[in-house]
Amino acid sequence: MKIKRLMSKDVVKVNSNESIFTAIKKMHNHNVGFIVVCDNDELKGVFTDRDALMSLIANIKLEDPVSKIMRKDVITAKTAMSNIEAAELMGYYQIKRLVILDDFGKIAGVLSLSDLANSIESEELALEALCEISAGFDNFDDFILNHDNNLDDDEIDDL
Repeated sequence: MKIKRLMSKDVVKVNSNESIFTAIKKMHNHNVGFIVVCDNDELKGVFTDRDALMSLIANIKLEDPVSKIMRKDVITAKTAMSNIEAAELMGYYQIKRLVILDDFGKIAGVLSLSDLANSIESEELALEALCEISAGFDNFDDFILNHDNNLDDDEIDDL
């Protein structure tokens, strides 16, 4: 399945010169944890809820431009990419969201791990990507073994 069918087309954007506070307020108003930073529809970076938290810890002023702390090394994908390729890309780079570009290099949408998980055909792909993103494990059993503190030795042997 092409990611064009799975991605969110309503992309929340902020200009690179807008304040960190404005970006955080937009995230709150749109109930998202990820904003695309662009100037004149040209992708400049992304800003996440984690970036917002880190800016507070680093004593960066909320009045500073979002460009001061945005991530500039954005992993992107094309609308024609398959859900399998997208999941592999997310797992490889250990990211939960991809900015999707159209054939002209313009922002077309955002594909999240949740978008993949909500698709019946992509459910297992999303789980595999999550395992790679979260822990870098090769398979789900390794993920469970390392994250379920309630398993005793007999239960681990049964896996």
